[in-house]
Amino acid sequence: MVFIKIDNIELNYIKLGKGNPFIFLHGIFFDSSPYKELIDILSNFYTVYAIDLPMHGKSEKPKKYLSIPNFSELLKEFIIRLNIKNPIICAHSAGSLIAIDYASKNKIKELILIGPAGIKYYNYKIVLLFQIIVVKTLFSIFWSPIKALSNLKVNLYNLFRNIFNKNFWILFNKNFKKDYSSKMKKIKCPTKLVWAKYDEITPLKYASDFQKNIKNSKLIVIKGSHDWPVLRPKEIMKYVKSE
Repeated sequence: MVFIKIDNIELNYIKLGKGNPFIFLHGIFFDSSPYKELIDILSNFYTVYAIDLPMHGKSEKPKKYLSIPNFSELLKEFIIRLNIKNPIICAHSAGSLIAIDYASKNKIKELILIGPAGIKYYNYKIVLLFQIIVVKTLFSIFWSPIKALSNLKVNLYNLFRNIFNKNFWILFNKNFKKDYSSKMKKIKCPTKLVWAKYDEITPLKYASDFQKNIKNSKLIVIKGSHDWPVLRPKEIMKYVKSE
């Protein structure tokens, strides 16, 4: 674990492996810790940077409200400060909002979106929260009971860490049903859309909306549920290779 201070926010991140730079952004109520197996696998092929986003994991809570473009600027400064050249950016779930915003404005080697947020899936935040905390846990138990319980602990830790954090809920309310199609249209780099066949949070049927908006995109369907990167990380081996 390493810390870096950017815009007065202390960010925790992991750096592991050798090769082309690969930046990983986690989903809401997660942090880098549940993705350890995935990061270990990827580090055989890339230099992986896995960041705990502000308000998650061991990273600090900002003292002011941060929008998605603000998160994107934090990512840009992280890349500059660590002298990372032409990275692959990979994001899971809500982490994709930051990745989409960043890729729409900056040159990167490749974008990988895993079960991404970015279009309107839900009308009511209570429905989305129920899906994330309850339904996702039940699906995870089906795929891997032991990992599901471990992941639930991380979910609840990050949820309760922010339950009285006004800035977190402003961010959540502004983005849970926001359409990022206009930003997707500005993405020029090759993009992989990696979707779980049985995704219970961002259903596979919506993948076509992303393909329509991101010109140079390819859909890859993986067996599993929304949290397959933490439940079945070895699935990624079919799609990565040494470069």
